[in-house]
Amino acid sequence: MNLRNHEMSLGIKIAAAACLFLFISLSIPGVIFYKTAAHSLFSAYKYHIILIFGLTIILSLLLVDYFARKIIKAEQELQQRKQEFRVLVENSPAIIARFDKEYRFVYINSAVERETGLPPEVFIGKTSRELDVPEKERVKWERAVQFVFDSGREKIIEAALKIPNGEKCYQARFTPEFAKDGSVQSVLCISHDITEHKKAEKFLQKAQNELEKRVEERTAALTRANETLRTQIIERRQVEDALRQSIEQYRQLVELSPDAIVVCYKDSIVFANKIAAELFGFSSARELVGKSYFELLHPDYREMARERNKLVLEQGKVLTFIEEKIMHIDGTVIDVEAALTPFVYEGKPAVQFVIRDVTERKKMDEEYFKASKLESIGILAGGIAHDFNNILAIIVGNISLARIYLNNKDDRVFQRLKDAEKACLQAKELTHQLQTFARGGAPVKKVFFIEELIQETTTLSLSGSNVQCQFSFPKNLFSVEVDEGQINQVINNLIINAVQAMPEGGKIYVKAENAAVDKFGAENNLPLKEGEYVKISFQDEGIGIPKKQHQKIFYPFFTTKKEGSGLGLATAYSIIKRHDGYITLESEEGVGTTFHIFLPASSKFKKIEKEAEKQLLTGKGKILVMDDEQEIRKVAGEMLSVLGYEAEFAGDGEEAVTQYKKAKKSGRSFDAVILDLTVPGGMGGKKALMEMLKIDLEAKAIVSSGYSDSPVISSYHEYGFKDFVAKPYKIEDLANVLHKVIACSSKTDCQAKKEKNYVK
Repeated sequence: MNLRNHEMSLGIKIAAAACLFLFISLSIPGVIFYKTAAHSLFSAYKYHIILIFGLTIILSLLLVDYFARKIIKAEQELQQRKQEFRVLVENSPAIIARFDKEYRFVYINSAVERETGLPPEVFIGKTSRELDVPEKERVKWERAVQFVFDSGREKIIEAALKIPNGEKCYQARFTPEFAKDGSVQSVLCISHDITEHKKAEKFLQKAQNELEKRVEERTAALTRANETLRTQIIERRQVEDALRQSIEQYRQLVELSPDAIVVCYKDSIVFANKIAAELFGFSSARELVGKSYFELLHPDYREMARERNKLVLEQGKVLTFIEEKIMHIDGTVIDVEAALTPFVYEGKPAVQFVIRDVTERKKMDEEYFKASKLESIGILAGGIAHDFNNILAIIVGNISLARIYLNNKDDRVFQRLKDAEKACLQAKELTHQLQTFARGGAPVKKVFFIEELIQETTTLSLSGSNVQCQFSFPKNLFSVEVDEGQINQVINNLIINAVQAMPEGGKIYVKAENAAVDKFGAENNLPLKEGEYVKISFQDEGIGIPKKQHQKIFYPFFTTKKEGSGLGLATAYSIIKRHDGYITLESEEGVGTTFHIFLPASSKFKKIEKEAEKQLLTGKGKILVMDDEQEIRKVAGEMLSVLGYEAEFAGDGEEAVTQYKKAKKSGRSFDAVILDLTVPGGMGGKKALMEMLKIDLEAKAIVSSGYSDSPVISSYHEYGFKDFVAKPYKIEDLANVLHKVIACSSKTDCQAKKEKNYVK
């Protein structure tokens, strides 16, 4: 109403102004004329002047009527527009409301009734608090209204509204309505239902998260991943936004895939990713497009691949884990695993191939099979070595006895017996190597003159070859504390490698020298503790090893030879490491290879003067021998008899414990017991000693075994044994061990008794 009055007042003012303008415009000339002419002239024309004034008044009235009609028409149009606007507002799907400064609803359209079931009248004049709106939502709405009143700016929020059928989510836009003075007199709020949008958004977010997770995960079966992706794409077609995004998302997945992906239509490649191009040896994926996929396969696989392709196209089957061979552009044959799925490419039926290079995996499978086979062989070798050592124990024992009985060092038979005994002991070292190969094991260390060990092993390894060896040893070379059998194996492996590197013959230079590693050793690529070492070098004149293979040369199963197992150098590395040493490599193709071994010098002494061969150490006492082999018991008993001891025997641990207990009770305890570590189907030496120690804490037990690599042998003190004797053993070995265990109560007594008890 105020607007209409304002417009009418404006129209009247305009009409009045127009009349005034006409009056002045007509009156001024008359006044001027009046002032310039005589009064008489005015009298003569006074009727004309009156007529002009009358016409002016009529014209003004006509103008007033014209503007009045315009105003009425404008007012009618305004009312019509208002009615149209009201119809629009009332029928709007959005809820439109107006708030005053007390957060009261001044106006709300009928959309609220469609959404909540409550008529607008329920809301008018009330606040959110009075309408029992939940606290969280009420605070959010009131803060938005207050923000608009305070700042005069728009505010958009998202809020939930409970309705009879559940809960909906709305986006509310709060807009200021200004008064004439520029202040905010009310706030208009337009709320749109975004529930479905939110649901779609959550669904899309969930789908996107799942996709990202699948991309990040390494899958063992890419076919299943592709099938899952295909299912996800079908599901996304039910959602509007996902339908537009699925193609681009799939393309990104294909490009980021670690596997090669190609699509074939009528045998020709119509799409390939970057990995596919790299797999076949092309510089870009475009070079693959148009080529026949089947012509890129190995000839042996082409026909079968075409049959599978036909099966996928005609029956829609998905084929997975198909092993094939492809041809690289340089002619290299590559093992691959392919998955085939039906595909629609530009509306045409096609086949998608997902190809994975499995060359390395196949190598690993082969190595695993080889390792499993070697493990089985190792177990068999360990058992054979144990049984063979038992047989050698009988042979060596009898030879030792025969040599003692002969007692004529100049006799030819004596020399033959000594050579036979030496050969048996070499066979013992071979069984030791078999056991090291079978189970590894901690080294059983003894102090050795390493030069003698090197010479004997090298000479034996070179027998029958066309390779010569040149030795170089200083006179003051440190002694080392090593496992003889394991170091023999290392030397043997290195010599064999050198011989194989010189098929036409040549020379091997073996050198040993004293070396010191200071605190800066690590800077010289020697990860060794500070101290003194013996450095042993094996240099050949062979073909050499390529520099790129130097880092892999000690890896298990790595070999440069077609028939090699790849275990020789790996075993050597492992053995040297267990001796707290280090092995390094220097090699140049066409020149030769040198291996350097660093072994810690003995901490007990640096040099041992070789003693002249002395006679047997004899003794007295009662010895219990427990062994499951009757012949070993028989030989051991005869050896003990020669050495001056009284022997009793047991076939297993239980019998040995019974005899030990009986002897203890009778007052004639055993001075020492020799216990076989392993008794098939019976109590072994380890458990037997545990039972004996319950009877007598002072029991003096010596462990004996054909398993020389057993931890009980290498750490016999930890298990309660006083010493060990590994099968096969000479009579001298048995004599020394018994003397050490029985006679030596101290180092001084031991030395005195040694000098006294030699067999004359």
